[in-house]
Amino acid sequence: MKKRSLAELVRNAQRANAAGTDLLTIGASVGAIGLAGAALGAVCPACVVATPALLGFGLVQKLRAFFLAKKAKNLPADPRLEVSAAVAAPERQNP
Repeated sequence: MKKRSLAELVRNAQRANAAGTDLLTIGASVGAIGLAGAALGAVCPACVVATPALLGFGLVQKLRAFFLAKKAKNLPADPRLEVSAAVAAPERQNP
């Protein structure tokens, strides 16, 4: 499995979150159109199939974003930066 940098994980989490929000919004809209059509007496087969698919995929994207953000939060910072920071400001020892 490919190791991803912190910036890449954060960017992927943001994209997945935005995609999940869009899919949930579209799924709810298609469901509302299907519900309105059913109230008028016409059932749209595409709406019956698309609504749960869009809502489910949107939920999967939101969960993916959550877990990527959690992974990014738990990822240690770049070790090179930690070493250079330790060298630049060594800890003081109490006399």
